[in-house]
Amino acid sequence: MWFPVREKGISLLVVILLISIHCLAQGITVDRLKDMVKAEEYERVVAVASQLLGNSKDPLEKARLYQLKADALYYINNLPESLENYLFALEAASKSEVSDLLLMLECNSHVGFCYRELGIYSKALDYYFKALDYAIALQDSTELATAYYNVGSGYQSLGDFANAIDYTNKAYEIDRVKRDTSAIAFDLKQMGVLSEENGNYKRAIAHYKESILMHMKGGGNANSVAERMNSIGLAYQQLGMMDSALYYVQQSLQAHQALNDSINIAERWVNIGSIYNQQKRYREARGLAELAMHYYEGLEQSEHLSSARLTLAENFMLTGQFARAEALLTENLNFSKKNQLLTQLKDSYGLLAEVKEYKGQYMEALDAFKQYKLLEDSTLTLFNRNAISELNIKYAVDVKEQENTILRLENEVQQSEIAGQDVRERWLLFSLAIVVISLVSITLALMSRYKAKRLQLEAEVNEMRTKIKVVLNQDTQALNMELDDINQRLSQPLSEREFEILTHALSNLNNSEIAEKVFVSVNTVKYHLKNIYEKLGVTNRKEALQFALSTPKE
Repeated sequence: MWFPVREKGISLLVVILLISIHCLAQGITVDRLKDMVKAEEYERVVAVASQLLGNSKDPLEKARLYQLKADALYYINNLPESLENYLFALEAASKSEVSDLLLMLECNSHVGFCYRELGIYSKALDYYFKALDYAIALQDSTELATAYYNVGSGYQSLGDFANAIDYTNKAYEIDRVKRDTSAIAFDLKQMGVLSEENGNYKRAIAHYKESILMHMKGGGNANSVAERMNSIGLAYQQLGMMDSALYYVQQSLQAHQALNDSINIAERWVNIGSIYNQQKRYREARGLAELAMHYYEGLEQSEHLSSARLTLAENFMLTGQFARAEALLTENLNFSKKNQLLTQLKDSYGLLAEVKEYKGQYMEALDAFKQYKLLEDSTLTLFNRNAISELNIKYAVDVKEQENTILRLENEVQQSEIAGQDVRERWLLFSLAIVVISLVSITLALMSRYKAKRLQLEAEVNEMRTKIKVVLNQDTQALNMELDDINQRLSQPLSEREFEILTHALSNLNNSEIAEKVFVSVNTVKYHLKNIYEKLGVTNRKEALQFALSTPKE
């Protein structure tokens, strides 16, 4: 049996030798690696780039090889190694006598992206600022606006909404000078979102309204206007101005009905139902919430279905149907956990705490509220530990109360000594010792239990954060789109360059591949895609594809 095994071994060696000779003859270069990235041969790119790096002597070439390797690792979702190779690329480029500003800008931006994805927001912000410096050096207004926007997003992740608004405003100012109405409208919308997160709902409303005016000035599509109308209504709802809130959300509903946009129509039913609940129009609110639930149950719209259930559960609670509210919230908790809906999970716990309090189940209400506060902490900012701080305050209050109890008991002992009741004095001293020991034991046990519970809840929240990221891959075929067909549906037409980038985006090319095709940077591609999405009234490639598929051919 040794001979066939030996034959197989020799054959394998021959194959390896032939492949090695083929690779040497082929002379794989950086350009060849770029082609491999375009072909999505990511594992091969990593292997070949690693081999070439061992032989490369030119620092700039090494920097480009590290960058390509990092790109490939990013696409296969290996963020730690991708980050490491982007940093290697920056180190190698810094040793080169030839400066490649675009490479430095892109690598610093991508390091920022990696740190942000890994939840290390302070480092992400540092590298966004470095990318901003290179954008300034390049004197490219598009890259500069994108860099300002990234810095703003970095501050947003850290919960520094004032600086986030400031840098987003800088991007807005550049877009305004360029008179790019679509980009201006997008910037204003983002400034509205940041103002809401900062609790400044009046300013958010002003930004949303100005964004609508810019859309109308630039001939923006009805879908974008309808979305902003809804945002205005929800901001008014936060201010307690229910009549204004209802007006704008109903305006949004009418616009979506005119567009026959069934998903957004159902979402507006939920929003209006929530407003009706606060206006005590409970029957109308319940009807809309149930209507939305029936619609979403037939679709894969888990987030919207959860929101509809919350509105209905709130209705049950406000009308005194606590058992029905609790049952629906319990179902929604399990549903939100299964589908990794962090915001809906948080809101379910918050509403459940209210229901438990109404029922007089105060300990269960407190447990639900603690879960709510921990989840609120993770959705607002990962570095803001308000929930844990509140728990620490509760621990301190509990300890203080125990200390006060001990002091009261000691005072009783002193009074018994004054009375001269020796027997009672000994009994009280003995009882006091027992009580003190018990109270100290209880206090220590409570502190230990609360601390363990805090660490457990914090670990669960961190685990939930890491599971939320989902990568969706979609293959598409050539769409045979015509620019005239697309522009007939738009108030603000696409340019030739935007149509070219849209065509590449819907042909299963990633941003790096598109950048290679049209000879621009990745950030420029992202900027064009942002404008394209605004003109189409969509938010991602999947919705852009649906728009293209629904466009009639002449």
